[in-house]
This record gives sequence, C-alpha cells and structure tokens, in this order.
Amino acid sequence: MTNGIVNLAKHPYYVGYHFRGTRVAIRFLPASRSFRFESADGTELKTMPAVGLGKEEIIGAIPAHLALPMGYQFPLPLWGV
Repeated sequence: MTNGIVNLAKHPYYVGYHFRGTRVAIRFLPASRSFRFESADGTELKTMPAVGLGKEEIIGAIPAHLALPMGYQFPLPLWGV
C-alpha cells in the first residue's frame, strides 16, 4: 500500500495516508459485510463496508433470454488473473 489505498476487485478502499508503505491483512466480516484492515501485528487499522458483493457483481448479470437449469451459476469474473 504505497498511497494509503487498497484496491480489491477494482474497488478502492482508503485506509489512510499515514499507513502508506504498511503491509496490511484484510479480513472479510460476513455478519457486517465489511472488510477489516489490520497491520502485521493484528492491530485494527480500519473497517469499511464491502463494495461489489451483490449478486450481479459476484456471478455476473444473468441474461433474461436464457433458459437456465435450476441452480446454475455463471463463473466468477477473474479480473487480473
């Protein structure tokens, strides 16, 4: 993190300029649907709501004209892979 911003799946999260150059660990908190940013020693730096976790962002938009079998899931987008 060189400028205080962490990018996750094309979404920027501003942790803080004073944390620039710091290695951070990121935890997903499912109960609050948020990301917790921690320093290497486990100290919480910031917690922010997760962006882009809606159905369309995760599995992609489902075209209405397709007849899909029950339980079908489109592949996850593989940005940057």
